[in-house]
Amino acid sequence: MSIIENPLVPEGVPRKHADLSGLLKVHGEYIHCGEPMKFARSSARSIYTPLSTEEDEEALMDVYLETRVLQCTCGFRMELPA
Repeated sequence: MSIIENPLVPEGVPRKHADLSGLLKVHGEYIHCGEPMKFARSSARSIYTPLSTEEDEEALMDVYLETRVLQCTCGFRMELPA
């Protein structure tokens, strides 16, 4: 069993649902609020953002990151790489 800490939430930022102090990983399951989290949906997100709204002469390749979304009954959500 391990407690997961979130070093990515800066000091002074409201931690409402970003607070991972109550998140545990036990035998491959993520537990939040004392209950195993359920898969909500999967998605593919583009990590490419165009730098301009004008047409590019050469097309840039899109990069997609497939993720799985876990959700707690309290509304806390977390994305994991697929």
